[in-house]
Amino acid sequence: MQSTNHDHARAVKNRARLSKRAKRVPQNERSKTQRPVKPHFTARFSEMVLINFEADSKLLKKITPKGLEPDLYQGKGHISLVAKTVRKVRFKGLPVIRDFASVGLQLYVREPHADGDRFGTFFLKQYVQRSMAAWLMNKLTRCEISQMPMKMKKNKVPVNRPPDLQYLWKVRERWNDIRIRGRSRVKEVRPDTKLEYVLRHADRYMVNDKGIWRSRLSTPEWVIWDVAQAKFDCDVERLFGSQFVKAMAKRPASVFLSRGNEVAISKPELVQPA
Repeated sequence: MQSTNHDHARAVKNRARLSKRAKRVPQNERSKTQRPVKPHFTARFSEMVLINFEADSKLLKKITPKGLEPDLYQGKGHISLVAKTVRKVRFKGLPVIRDFASVGLQLYVREPHADGDRFGTFFLKQYVQRSMAAWLMNKLTRCEISQMPMKMKKNKVPVNRPPDLQYLWKVRERWNDIRIRGRSRVKEVRPDTKLEYVLRHADRYMVNDKGIWRSRLSTPEWVIWDVAQAKFDCDVERLFGSQFVKAMAKRPASVFLSRGNEVAISKPELVQPA
């Protein structure tokens, strides 16, 4: 992979390219977080891309909400640029919104708990394609979500083949994008791999003026694809903050692609009052 702006961490724009054969990660264990929940709402997360970066653990500890801790992988902090299409959102069984694209930057966290640590993700910033989607998802998830012009393109392939995807989002009259070329299906998830690390953080944490909230996420086993080639062009400073420019100017630690799954997300539960 070649990454531009590697020597210009303070630059406004960040471009990075990845071109490699992804490691085949066998998948024989279901994530411990994939368990039935009483749904607050349901949806389908489709055409999901995660581009994962190593990040300074001291920085992550500083920005992680009090009551949660960064969950490190082999002693290193990680953040992920996540793009997906959310389809068929249903509240109490009734359809409430049509499809929309989403992009965000998430942090992997753990919550110390008497019954054992809980794991999840915390979105540092999240954007969606439509104003109505931003309003609705704010209400359903208690997350701070903003609207931004977005679109998604993909090639037409059989369901058993990985798609080639492109997500685009417009920042101050300039289109940023992610381009992914899938390769072959991952058959197993081995313990202690980067993929297993990502999958066990299925639950969601949110923060507002009342405190820290947690929603559980349940889904069938994810269908994960190897990535043969990936490229992204992202105005990191404007979208997520200058503190992430340096980390996202480096070569990604890993890239994952999923065709998506039906998900059930529980009603947010207050776990840490403000």
